[in-house]
Amino acid sequence: MREFKPYPKKGMPPKKEKKALKRTPIKKKFKVTGEMELFEEIAEERPWNCFVTGEQLFELTPTQFMHVLPKALNKYPKMKLYKDNIVLASNDTHYKWDHTPRSQLIGDGWDRLRKLEAELKARYKEL
Repeated sequence: MREFKPYPKKGMPPKKEKKALKRTPIKKKFKVTGEMELFEEIAEERPWNCFVTGEQLFELTPTQFMHVLPKALNKYPKMKLYKDNIVLASNDTHYKWDHTPRSQLIGDGWDRLRKLEAELKARYKEL
């Protein structure tokens, strides 16, 4: 058996000293867009009912403020902070509006929402 030699072979560069891992909390900076102030105004002005189903909302969270015309796709950037573009909706309704084909959304509430969407698209052309 060979003898253990803790020293590196001749001609090899010396090993670097190990540094301790830097453990700092991740800090994420959020842009101030003004949406929260707008949401607070809407919550004070309107009744807390889902626009589509009419069910009463007992606690409002940011996910319950639904943009009728999308803000994320940059198709309608001027509508992001437009009060008429934002309606109160239950989380289930909000999810369906964003992830279900419009042809599958059937009912009086969905018809009102589609009508509002058409009006907002017409108004957007004028802005």
